[in-house]
Amino acid sequence: MLCLFAGLPAACRAESKGVLVIYSQFRLLQDNLQADEGLMRASDILPATAVRFYTEYLDYPYFTGEEYERQTAKYLADKYAVSPPRVVVAGGDIALKFVLQYRDQMFPGVPVVHLGVGRQFLEELGRLPTDVTGIPADFDLGGTIDLARGFHPRAKRLIFVTGALLWAQDRRSEINEALARRQLPFPVEFWTALSTEDLLARLRKLDPESIVITPGYFLDGVGGAYTPVDAVRLMVSASPAPIYTVFSSLIGSGVIGGRMSTYEDMGSSARTLIDGILEGKPPAAIPLPPWPRRCIWTGGRSRNGAFPEPACPRMQFFTSARPPSGRPTRPRH
Repeated sequence: MLCLFAGLPAACRAESKGVLVIYSQFRLLQDNLQADEGLMRASDILPATAVRFYTEYLDYPYFTGEEYERQTAKYLADKYAVSPPRVVVAGGDIALKFVLQYRDQMFPGVPVVHLGVGRQFLEELGRLPTDVTGIPADFDLGGTIDLARGFHPRAKRLIFVTGALLWAQDRRSEINEALARRQLPFPVEFWTALSTEDLLARLRKLDPESIVITPGYFLDGVGGAYTPVDAVRLMVSASPAPIYTVFSSLIGSGVIGGRMSTYEDMGSSARTLIDGILEGKPPAAIPLPPWPRRCIWTGGRSRNGAFPEPACPRMQFFTSARPPSGRPTRPRH
């Protein structure tokens, strides 16, 4: 109750355990908003009031470079010097790399939970310190390909659209891995780092027997800046072909759907790890909680009326264009 009174910050700190969440991108990105929904959901270990969250954003890709990172690390170290966090959450690949590089300067010895970090990126980092834990984000491109083929059995063409950043190149590697496990009866094309104008012109020429899969993009091939949601909305408005994705943050942008783990589920699983650490358990000793993969369908343009169950056994379907939580997400102030 003491925390309700603005004049008692020390009491607030005593009653709650501080957790600092550092996201790779910016505040209103849907990935972050959905992850926040999961993080705010109390686990069975601690009540919701026992944890106090603070959130910072690296604003990638609009701010980058070693000098920016050093200044940001110094700023965070100074800001939280009086009340250092008990746990740091790294939301996304860029945030995890930043935290690992500057943790000793910012928050020495503070455990780290990563959230929404791709499996391939984690493999490239190599063995992590024992006090760094998290569940790899396995974006199910293969399952999404199978789902799209089930909805569109007469498809004659598959196109992957990505942007111009290294983030987009990582998606290309994941796509190649998924394709290597499948023998598709039609050609596969990669449209990478096009200008948005050129991309939309190409999309308009597609027929409905094509399938498009995209994660969206932050930057196009001529430096145009977008949020992934805005980029996909433009694509959907231009394309007569159905568009699928592997990111739950793009549900509601006009895509048909995909097979994926939602960012809210990722946040909820991360919360279980956070609460275990706050209870005094070593990070390496806490079992990694599972999270479900969901087949999400928004009721869009499918070529037959049946759900492609073989692609998604025992998976849940959402027939709403709203985010997978079933309620609109909104920024917290």
